[in-house]
Amino acid sequence: MLATERRWRRQLLRDPYLVLDLPFYELDGTKFMSRDTYGHLCTNKGTKWTPNGRVFDGVDDRITVANHTSFAFTTEKFTIEMGFTITDLSGARSPYGKGGGSNGYWSAVRTNGSFWFSTNEGSGAQESKSATGEIIVNTPYYFVVEKDGAAISMFKNGNKLTLATVATHKDIGANTGVLSIGDLFDGGGQFFAGTFRLFRIRKRLMTPVEIQQNNIGYLKEFGG
Repeated sequence: MLATERRWRRQLLRDPYLVLDLPFYELDGTKFMSRDTYGHLCTNKGTKWTPNGRVFDGVDDRITVANHTSFAFTTEKFTIEMGFTITDLSGARSPYGKGGGSNGYWSAVRTNGSFWFSTNEGSGAQESKSATGEIIVNTPYYFVVEKDGAAISMFKNGNKLTLATVATHKDIGANTGVLSIGDLFDGGGQFFAGTFRLFRIRKRLMTPVEIQQNNIGYLKEFGG
């Protein structure tokens, strides 16, 4: 592991707002605990571990994290960090989903390479979308989504994106469903195809400097 990545890991340990930390390249086994202070129980459902991360087959693979109040957001500001490479966009691919179809938050990469982030509070989803072609297959990405009240921001490889669709996001509906990484809502479809290297949630917004530093550490480690 590079020195840049080691410094990154030390900084994470000092962040009290880091509520979920999953460096998949370090997490083998059918069940494992997250690397944050909560130690969330995670269950592997089909993915294969490699030193480069967890490989998802795009058919039914996923990893579930038991529900916890630390990331069952309703009104809070939060950031989701991801490191992944998608290998197939013949259908929509969901990196994660929390809650259910009527309450919660989730994302999807569409066949045209647009990254969508969605929230729901019971009356229908609000969806913010990147431009088409932002995500292409077989390319490593460090991708960040932030929710700050009604506003959504997205960052790809350290750069803030200009969104093609900007929704006004309401407070998220209360939910107790698991967090499913690799599909919508633990068997809900849109299964992710490719390699997931890391997944993190912070109960705060990240600074532009933090995003840039983490992007440099990630891309030095995994290419791009």
